[in-house]
Order: sequence, then structure tokens, then C-alpha cells
Amino acid sequence: MDKIRNETIRTKLETESILEHIEMKQPIWWGEHTGETSLGE
Repeated sequence: MDKIRNETIRTKLETESILEHIEMKQPIWWGEHTGETSLGE
């Protein structure tokens, strides 16, 4: 039971770190493709 729960927590943390990485990258990517940042409006 604990093993399953630990796997779930680990997967959740990995998913969150991936999402944070994407969110950090996105404004830069957005700016490159549109010539403006996502903070513009």
C-alpha cells in the first residue's frame, strides 16, 4: 500500500515539475513566435 502511494506522489511531483518547466519556457517561446511577450496585455 505504501509503495503504491509513494509511486503516486513521485509521479505527481514529476508531472508538476514538468508543468513548471513548460510554464517558465512558454513566455520566451511565445515571444519568439509573435514578437511580443505573453505579459504584453
